[in-house]
This record gives sequence, C-alpha cells and structure tokens, in this order.
Amino acid sequence: LGELDQAEASLRRALAIKERAHGIDHPELIATLTNLGGILHVEGKHDVDIEYLRRAWELADRSLARDSPLRAEPLLGLARQELEHGHAATALPLAEKALGMLEAIGSPTDRLGLTRLTVSRAVAAAEPSQRDRAITLAEQVLEELPAGRDAKSDSVRSLAQAWLDELRRRDPPR
Repeated sequence: LGELDQAEASLRRALAIKERAHGIDHPELIATLTNLGGILHVEGKHDVDIEYLRRAWELADRSLARDSPLRAEPLLGLARQELEHGHAATALPLAEKALGMLEAIGSPTDRLGLTRLTVSRAVAAAEPSQRDRAITLAEQVLEELPAGRDAKSDSVRSLAQAWLDELRRRDPPR
C-alpha cells in the first residue's frame, strides 16, 4: 500500500473505533471525518470525499459551541472541495459563512487569510463580474499579514500574492 492508502485505512479504522466508542454523532468524530475527506480528495475519490466533509460540517454545526474555532474547519474544507470539484456557486456561501464565523471569534490572522483566499477564489469562479471583490480580498490578506512575521504568515502571504498575480493576469484592468 502507498502512503495515501495507508493514511486512508488508518483514518477509516480510527473512525470505526470512535463510532463504536462514542456513537455516530459525537464531536470526537469531526477531525477524523474532515481528515478522511481530505485524503479521499487527494486520492481522487471525488465520489465520496465531499460526503465525509459534509458529515463533519453537519456534526460540528450541531454539536460545537458557536464560538468554537473548530466549527469552521469542516465547513471551510467542504467549501474548498466544492470549489475544486468545480461547484463554485455552492462553495461561495460556505466559504463566506466560514469566514464570518472565524471573524466573529477573532481567529488568528493567518487563518483568516487562508479563509479570505478561499472566498476570493470562489468569488472569481462563481461570479466573474466580481473580479474586483476577489482582488480586494486577496489584497486584504497582504495588508493584514506583515511580511517576516513568521513562517506561517509568510506562507499565506506568498499564496495571496500568487493568487493576486493570477487574477491580474487573467483579466487585466481596463
């Protein structure tokens, strides 16, 4: 078995153990469901990856406190997968909701930055006429994260700059 196959098998075993120990609706399952959805996506198993992420989000929404930062993670993962599956119109409201949740709880700026980039990508794909909004979101990431703050922030800044460059190349301003 390859590394991804091993990771999938391990996550499936962990999920089965947690379901037996806690039941199928326990918050303890959220991270495992989210990670399994991500691995399945990387493996190209697009017929099932979103279902695990959807289940993780529904469970998080029902069982976690409204101010829990963990509540937004499966929703953001679901938005990203929908976007990668070409469902930008479905991804956009999910990403916007995740961003609103993270803003409301004062999430760290690097986390907000990654979420803003997801919203920006969804806006650009779902609503091409909203190119300026997509650019503004990417620029906001660069403004909020000072260069050289730490490796994580620099990585997010790099992603934001690359996305901004791509947006400007796609359809230069008139």
